[in-house]
Amino acid sequence: METKLTLRIDEKIIGYAKIYAKKNKTSVSKMVSNYLDMVTQLDEKKRHVSAAVKELSGIIPPDADTTELISEYHSYLQEKHK
Repeated sequence: METKLTLRIDEKIIGYAKIYAKKNKTSVSKMVSNYLDMVTQLDEKKRHVSAAVKELSGIIPPDADTTELISEYHSYLQEKHK
């Protein structure tokens, strides 16, 4: 079911959006709808954690001081690329 939505958007942006929509044979309404659909899907995907990430989670304790590790890694990279 579709419903009407009122948005307040800068006049220039609306003008650019209409030009873009026309060039791409679509409507501003469809562009906004697609965008909102994409954003909500991305939000749902963020909640899904892949098996690889789950496996790696917890390797570094949350309270670990990584300053020294980062420094060592930078030193390693500097030596490697001399």
